Amino acid sequence: MKPTDWKIWLEKELLADRSKENVLRIAEIARNDGQLLESIFVVIEEGKAPYDWRAAWVLDHLNQIEPSATPKHLNRMIRFLPTTSSDSLRRTFLKIIGTHPIPDENSGVLMDECFKLLKNPASAIAVRAWCMNILVDFAKEYPEICNELKPILEEISKTGSAGEKSKANKMLKTLDKES
Repeated sequence: MKPTDWKIWLEKELLADRSKENVLRIAEIARNDGQLLESIFVVIEEGKAPYDWRAAWVLDHLNQIEPSATPKHLNRMIRFLPTTSSDSLRRTFLKIIGTHPIPDENSGVLMDECFKLLKNPASAIAVRAWCMNILVDFAKEYPEICNELKPILEEISKTGSAGEKSKANKMLKTLDKES
C-alpha cells in the first residue's frame, strides 16, 4: 500500500473498532511496516480527534510489544510535545519517551517542556507523573537541575493530588539517594 492508502485505512480502522484487540492488531502490522508507522505519526500530528489519540494508543501498544520500533522516532515525539494541547497525546508520548534513553539533540526541548508541564497544576496527573520520571532521569546526567526540580517536587508533595503527592515524595527520595 502507498502511504496515503495506509492513512485512509488507518482512519477507517480506528473508527470502526475501538477495542484493544484492534489496536494490538494495528500495532502488530505497524511493527513490520514502516509506511503504516509513518501514517500513525501523520494522523497524530494532524490533530483531528478522535483519530489522533486513537493512533497514539496504537503507538503506545507498539512500544510495548516492540520497544525497538519507537526509539528512532523519539526526536519527532519530543518536537511535537510543545505543539499540542492534548493531554492524552502528551501522556502517551511522555510515556514512550520515558521508557527509552533520551536523545541528546532534543534533550533541552524535552527538559524545558517537562518543567513547563510539571509546574502547571492544570496539566493532567499522568502527564505530570511522566514529567517527574523524565526530569529525575535528567538529574542523573545534569545534577544542576536539582536546584529547580526539588522545590517543584516539594510543592507538589504538599498541594498535589494524592497520586501526585506520592509520586513527588518518591522522586524526592530518589534525588536524595543520588546526590
